[in-house]
Amino acid sequence: MSSPPQPCTGFQCPGGCTNQDCPSTWYPYTIQEYTAMFLSYYKFLTTLHYSPSDLKIPPPQGWPNLTREAGMPRYYKTDFAVEVMRHLPYLGGNHHYEYKSIMIDYSTLNPRTSVWFQPNGLGNYPKDDWWEHAWPYDLPAGQKPPRGDSLIPLTVGWDSGGIVLILDVQRGKIIEEELRCDNKMYDAQEYFDMMTSKFRNLERVPCDGRILGEFGEMKEREEPVTEEEFLGQDPNEGWGTDLDKAYIKQLYREHGWPDNFLREECFWVVNDLMEMAMETRDDEWEAWDENDFVRARR
Repeated sequence: MSSPPQPCTGFQCPGGCTNQDCPSTWYPYTIQEYTAMFLSYYKFLTTLHYSPSDLKIPPPQGWPNLTREAGMPRYYKTDFAVEVMRHLPYLGGNHHYEYKSIMIDYSTLNPRTSVWFQPNGLGNYPKDDWWEHAWPYDLPAGQKPPRGDSLIPLTVGWDSGGIVLILDVQRGKIIEEELRCDNKMYDAQEYFDMMTSKFRNLERVPCDGRILGEFGEMKEREEPVTEEEFLGQDPNEGWGTDLDKAYIKQLYREHGWPDNFLREECFWVVNDLMEMAMETRDDEWEAWDENDFVRARR
């Protein structure tokens, strides 16, 4: 993270540089720093549930489809935000990046036609007074909400609890919007460190063909859970009991999670287990729908 500049002495921002148009405007992270933190995290995910072939790394000059010449509209994002978008890696593949949330792969989108780039499109956050009044997060006294043209949506979410992630390049923050629920902001690097820890600890659990499991922190018993215990639960119990989560975590660790994860073998075992759970309890770990992935590719 770069160091902040000396306070601006211009008449438009006395007492500190709070004017986005000031020549002394400062961004907490450089384009190279954003690229490095995203790439490190995405490479980590390719050792878990994403395939290495899902990782898309931009050419040195950036993604060619995300230039002003290629159709990136002037009203859409600041030049700095556009350059960040052009140099970020992206993840393809059919996986939920967050709970009921799909990664937006900008490297495949046409800015002239995609809904993410249109004047009233999903990625065009307003810059007027409405945005300032609607900003849902607590801010320090005297600090204004970020400019809409400095916000880059990273994922599209749906349904209650679905996660919308937004990168605020003006402040170096990741905004986590949980639809119809809570909203949080994190320093970008701290966010990726936190998510890495949650995956390693199996607080977040992926499975091929299923929505990302939010298992959270839980106390686990010392003795192993048996398959008979798992399948012998009360038929009226829905999926997601502590025993369910403990057994799934146990299976993942038995398959080398996280450092030597045998994902294909593990996912096969889990999906086979879900078929048996449906027979005994008529409920299972929620599967994703093929149509989910259309949302982010428009």
